Amino acid sequence: MYYDEMKMYIKSSDTTQITYFVDYSVRNNERNADGELYRDSKSQTTNAGLSARINDNNQINLISTYRYLNNYMVSGIRLPNEETVMGRLDWNSDILQRHIRSELTITTGTGRELKREIAFIPVVTGQGTHVWVDLNSDKIQDLNEFFEKKYDDPNGEFIKTFVPTDEYIKAYTNTFNYRLDASAPRKWASNPQRVKQFFSRFSSFSSWTVNKKITDADLMRRFIPVSNNIEDQNILSIQEAIRSTLFYNRSNPKYGLDLSYLVNDNKQFLVQGFERKQNYELKFGSRVNINSFSSFKMQAGYGLKKNNSDFLANRNYEIQSYKISPEAAYQPKNNLRLTALLGYTNKANVFSESEGETVLIYESGLDVRFNKVSKRTINAVVKYLNIKSDFKSTTLNSPLGYEMLEALQPGNNFTWTFNWQERLANGLQLSFNYEGRKAGENKMIHIGRMQISALF
Repeated sequence: MYYDEMKMYIKSSDTTQITYFVDYSVRNNERNADGELYRDSKSQTTNAGLSARINDNNQINLISTYRYLNNYMVSGIRLPNEETVMGRLDWNSDILQRHIRSELTITTGTGRELKREIAFIPVVTGQGTHVWVDLNSDKIQDLNEFFEKKYDDPNGEFIKTFVPTDEYIKAYTNTFNYRLDASAPRKWASNPQRVKQFFSRFSSFSSWTVNKKITDADLMRRFIPVSNNIEDQNILSIQEAIRSTLFYNRSNPKYGLDLSYLVNDNKQFLVQGFERKQNYELKFGSRVNINSFSSFKMQAGYGLKKNNSDFLANRNYEIQSYKISPEAAYQPKNNLRLTALLGYTNKANVFSESEGETVLIYESGLDVRFNKVSKRTINAVVKYLNIKSDFKSTTLNSPLGYEMLEALQPGNNFTWTFNWQERLANGLQLSFNYEGRKAGENKMIHIGRMQISALF
């Protein structure tokens, strides 16, 4: 390949409080066809940027790009011309002596997007995100037979990919990221007023992320993060994630509390249709270090997992769950720790068209960890899970059954894992991983992996 480029620019001094730049470039591209170089395309690009420190607590950075790409005829094939508009805004601020800090980033772009369809590609066991369950026993891998992996599967694992088609559409991309950290003034901890001492122990972290690709050219719908007012036919993909955690005694070594709220909403439109996954969680956590060799933790939470699809009818469900999982740790030596695990989970399918399927999971286990600094780490976990289920007329071998049973079976289930990492020499490390499970009346499954890593 070959290209030549001409560029002109205007730029301010780096020492001023407000800096800016503008540049314009023309680039001619050539590529090989039938053994000779041919003029392939010509691009014209304009960039502009501005950076301003409003005061000691606020700084704004802005950059935008416009590019027009003219494609020529090569070997009888000519791609359509492309027009791309991109922009990015960063705003960092802090107030109250940096006790409240916020970061805002907004990016936008306009360009062409290939329509995509789902495909599952096989990978090595342990590296996949999905497994295949032959629901109808026809040995054909249908799209509705792939599930998110709960455990490693020796029968094969897959990754979910989106394969591009040969059809282009104009798309508008927008990304919104906001992060907020807040904590009470540090000097309140030593204040004689008990109210200020109490509030000095609180801190919080929140983040909100939206990634959006749409075909609607309306400016308000393109830039406003809330996506409820966008018609389904104008959505290519939307991913939204909200996380907010309130801490009490976050850095205290004796005890602490936390309350978290999490939202994940993913909507994808493909050639086959659309699929939407929503996950809502409310969690409460507590920890207490009773003394130097024993501690107690507890997690309690409420969750709601929704799945909707117009081309995979058996993927429509809405699972409501309640879970509590206490654990007690005992550390008789610095290099040895024993942890007793307990858990109770109550799940119910509350989808409007469901039959009210329910699952109860009782869990107990033991976690043993041995560590020799800079030499080896050994970790073993054994769990027993007793599952009681009522699926009405719904079969266990279904997407709903797989999700509610967490890839296990009603009755008695056992899972175990063993991990061993050994440092052989400087830069040379050996790791061995073994895991197994016995789900109900199914056969026992064993999976082992070994890996040697060398760092030069």
